[in-house]
Amino acid sequence: MLLLLSAMPNYSAAQAAFSPSVIHFYINHYYAFFFPVLIICLGIYERPKMKYFAYSMIGFALYFILVASIDTYFTPHLPKGKTIDFFFINSTFIADKLGNWAKNIFNTTTVFTKDGYTYTIHWLYLLLYYLTYCGLSFAMVVLLKGWLNCNSSKAVGACKSKDSA
Repeated sequence: MLLLLSAMPNYSAAQAAFSPSVIHFYINHYYAFFFPVLIICLGIYERPKMKYFAYSMIGFALYFILVASIDTYFTPHLPKGKTIDFFFINSTFIADKLGNWAKNIFNTTTVFTKDGYTYTIHWLYLLLYYLTYCGLSFAMVVLLKGWLNCNSSKAVGACKSKDSA
């Protein structure tokens, strides 16, 4: 997942693809992707198992709920013109890039008022955002496991499964 995200820095049309802030983004995310792979390849930690993936998705679900709650709670409390938008889940930043169908999903909301503040929950967008993250993460784990299995084969350049040995 980090490899996919590191390929998509947050820069505008007015910002060059190799501007200092974009290069800074790549430097920060390079370590986040390659250190875990390096640690596994060096044998410091064992190879990932699907059980670990499931635990990480549960942990991310708790973190995601916390962040979505913070976004939802603090947005109406901010001064006019100020926003809070962790993970781009409280704005149309991502939906604008995907088209009208994504904006329609974002606009599926539950609105309630408490203590004079109006809170908006984009529940369908949040759910699909999380499920998309899980799906992309699962694909990355499968690719990583395949890559690690291929690179651990005894024959140089050969990628054998355990069944064909």
